[in-house]
Amino acid sequence: MNPETQPRTAANRAQEHSSTTATTMPLLPRFPSWVIWLLIVAAYLLATVVMTWPYAAHLSDSIPPQWDPPLQIWVMRWVQHALHTNPSHLYDANIFYPLSQTLAYTDSNVPAALIGSPIFILTGNAILTYNLLLLGTFVLAGCGCCALVSHITGNRAVGFLAGLVYAFLPYRYDHIWHLNQLSHAWTPWAVLALLLLIARPGWRTALAFGALTGIQVVSSFYVGFQLLFALGILLIVLLIADHRARTLRFGAWFAVAVVIGAAIILPLALPYLQVREDQGLVRALDEATYAGAMPGSYLKVPMKNRVWGWLNDEHILAGEDTLFVGGIATLGALLGIGFGLRRKPALTIGLLLIALIGFIISLGPVWNARDGGTTPLPYQFLFDHFPFFGAMRVPARFGVLVNFAVVVLAGIGAAYAYEYLRPRLQWPWLNGAIITAALACLILLELNATPIRVESFQAYAKSDVGAWLAQQPDDGVVLYLPQPIPNQYANAKYMLESTQHWHPLVYGYSGFVPARQQEFVSLFVGDLPRSDGTVANNVSFVNAENAGLLNDLGVRYLVVEESGYKREDWNAVLAQLAAAHDTLEPVAAFTGSRRVYQVRETTPPAVAVTLTAPTVAVHGTYWEPTIFLNNPSNRPALIAPTLFQPVTLTIRWRDSSGKEVRHDEQPLTLPLVAPPGESAIRLQPDQPEPPGDYTVQIVISGGL
Repeated sequence: MNPETQPRTAANRAQEHSSTTATTMPLLPRFPSWVIWLLIVAAYLLATVVMTWPYAAHLSDSIPPQWDPPLQIWVMRWVQHALHTNPSHLYDANIFYPLSQTLAYTDSNVPAALIGSPIFILTGNAILTYNLLLLGTFVLAGCGCCALVSHITGNRAVGFLAGLVYAFLPYRYDHIWHLNQLSHAWTPWAVLALLLLIARPGWRTALAFGALTGIQVVSSFYVGFQLLFALGILLIVLLIADHRARTLRFGAWFAVAVVIGAAIILPLALPYLQVREDQGLVRALDEATYAGAMPGSYLKVPMKNRVWGWLNDEHILAGEDTLFVGGIATLGALLGIGFGLRRKPALTIGLLLIALIGFIISLGPVWNARDGGTTPLPYQFLFDHFPFFGAMRVPARFGVLVNFAVVVLAGIGAAYAYEYLRPRLQWPWLNGAIITAALACLILLELNATPIRVESFQAYAKSDVGAWLAQQPDDGVVLYLPQPIPNQYANAKYMLESTQHWHPLVYGYSGFVPARQQEFVSLFVGDLPRSDGTVANNVSFVNAENAGLLNDLGVRYLVVEESGYKREDWNAVLAQLAAAHDTLEPVAAFTGSRRVYQVRETTPPAVAVTLTAPTVAVHGTYWEPTIFLNNPSNRPALIAPTLFQPVTLTIRWRDSSGKEVRHDEQPLTLPLVAPPGESAIRLQPDQPEPPGDYTVQIVISGGL
């Protein structure tokens, strides 16, 4: 008789039980799930401190010395301020006066502001709040990936290792100054919620999926769009391969989740659509062409990475295309593909498609553009047909989808490798713990890119000037000088200072900078004669001639900072300010030679704007409608503050029956400032064909 088919006796069962107990019983008591998760969170917290050192030692006063951290702090504080004081005007932020909805020029990241509110209320320290939010994304990312991979594989140790890789991706290191980009920490949570919704459709999983997807999208529309790509791909694959995704019950609860997500997303997305329409905020395709990843980007690491730094080539995109995941994750992903296609084919195919599509989009419109390549890629089609791509500047960021898919595949590969090794280990629990600890140390070693550089910004977060402006009884508009044209970095520091007083600022720094703001500020930049007879070029200053423009716009406070000027230019700047004494009154001076001037309020000159056109147009010759500007004052004058909004010229030609035969609509660039006396702007519109008798309607809309 075949031994495998013999009846099992009591002695047989006792022997099997003894053997099983000896080889698989844990050497330590099993802990409740919440204790294990507490230990995992603590481990990720400790790893974050080590892997971002010395950041944690400077949480209260320092941030990475790039231009976005002050912007992100301002965003966080503006959202908290607006939700507390006037929620209906959340997007009417205090930058780029006199324009409205200016918060929509960058990610509003409302979830981070809400999460950070208790911290700010308790500490009153915006920098500390921001830093805790930023470092918290590492823990959130690690826990999310751990939960996702643990759910997929049933192996929490493997999930923990995958979480370490995802939390400390090289991409995250080179985006450590981008709190909104680091919000892809929510991505694994949303993907996990989708898988749970398919497995157990109900109100809890629908609420979790809808809320987590909504939170990710409104944290960063860039990253949110990436998430929707990933979710869409997974959902299509699972609809085909998993019968549970084709049930009426799943469909109904999925619809509930969509409604929940839309309720979170739409109110915060509509201002972006409105601003895009009003301001024409569309990127040029050329911007994306040279901001795409290269194939070699997927072997690129931060410059401070000591293990893989030798892989970097000469193509550097300021960290935007740092897309290597590390050697351990790469090997694990290869195993994951092999095992996964046999054991979890649908999920593995979905992850492979996410990686493939993310890779193609990340390359931008042209293959190898920075190496002179000209082969077009699908990105150009997406740019032409999907509005979001018209607002996207850096296609390389889509590479984080590749990173995500590779890490999850690596988790699948590691789980099956452990499953293979487990029967061959003498003490599975102990040996497994040793292997897990060793791999964790290797992962941290190969991904480490410390020290993280930080710089103190406390001087702008709590300044004498900010405190003084906060004490003023009005909400007068503020202009800071010098203005760093064309680099707006210093304005991020001024925005950080404005969190003390919330006065409107004429200028600012954001994802989009309105051209009219730059044009206005450039009116206060020019060549300045020094007392020794030399000339300083491209210097910001206010003098008797242009000071009146501040009053025309409604500016009430001018803040001038000596440290922004060359030492040899400062006295010349002060001399010009003194010459404008009829308009500017010095009202305060502070340490660091920062001075505040109040603009005396007067009635602005009424610049008359008239549109005229010849009543007869001769075919084949210029027909020139003309805009006349009449400035009655003896100085340059702002035509109208409304000109900060885009202006559109629309011309319609109709034949004798009243039928429209030609319709032209185009942006019209009018000067912000009219010189003294009368000036003219001549238009030369195209004429209809063929020659005949027509009537024409000319409409100027928008800023006038």
